Amino acid sequence: MFCIGKVDIERIKTGIVGVDYLMGGGVPEGRIVEVYGDIQAGKTTFAIEVAKAFQQLGSRVVYLDFEHSVDLAYARSIGLNLDDILFDQPFSLELGIDAALSLIKTGKVGLLIVDSVAAMVPEAELKGDMGDSTVALQARQMGKMFRKLTGLLKKKKCTALFLNQLRQNIGYDSMYNKTFTPGGKALKFYASVRLEMRLVSKEEDGSSVHRMTLKKQKTGPLMSGTIEFAIDKLGIRRLDHLIRCLENLQVVKKTEAGKYIDANSKELLAGNTEDFIQFLDENSKKREILISKLFKIWNKQLLFV
Repeated sequence: MFCIGKVDIERIKTGIVGVDYLMGGGVPEGRIVEVYGDIQAGKTTFAIEVAKAFQQLGSRVVYLDFEHSVDLAYARSIGLNLDDILFDQPFSLELGIDAALSLIKTGKVGLLIVDSVAAMVPEAELKGDMGDSTVALQARQMGKMFRKLTGLLKKKKCTALFLNQLRQNIGYDSMYNKTFTPGGKALKFYASVRLEMRLVSKEEDGSSVHRMTLKKQKTGPLMSGTIEFAIDKLGIRRLDHLIRCLENLQVVKKTEAGKYIDANSKELLAGNTEDFIQFLDENSKKREILISKLFKIWNKQLLFV
């Protein structure tokens, strides 16, 4: 006798409207998400933002820092509660994943962050000499890991966020695929959502603009899409990103005098950008109404693509 499980996917909103839309409404629960990109693409900052969103809902977060490079002071400045996170810096792939599997089996972990796949070194490689051949060793271990991990994540309602790097492809198909992600192909197959991040520019005020592109989506109808947002010392500028989306889709309009008005009701919202940011921050109900209008327009566009 077969048992049909629940079809609907529970989602955790990040508060970054464009990211939530790319993911089909939020980070999917019990699934694997891969975020990859080049140097300074903003992957770790994004992972911290996602972890903060899970913490706000009371979920326990496990952060495996295989790169041994996370700035905890920066994570705290963004708003991550370091007293309520299980943070570890494993020396090998096997040690880190065995620990993660044990923690996930307890059912008390809502989010597992692996930073990063490229730094997950198999024990055989650590114990061997530099000249030893370890062809596809990491890829084989990754395949074994995902076979154990996928069903467990679904059963325990835990989301796994894997960060990955980019490498230059010098193989036979380098003419067509100039870059690739290390760790083999298992993660590409098992990931329900794949997002690519790129650094677009660095601003004079110390912030930077980043682009996120959807490369794979198995939890929603959207097959592709790109959004941009800014990152500064306090993390991702959610409200700046929201205002940009509202303007681009003409949910709000900016008059010649520089004032923001509702495109439909012509209601005056704010006198300038700074006032509009403060208005959105203080008026959660109005903010949710504007966000709902955004999603309606996005969904209509999707139907006619």
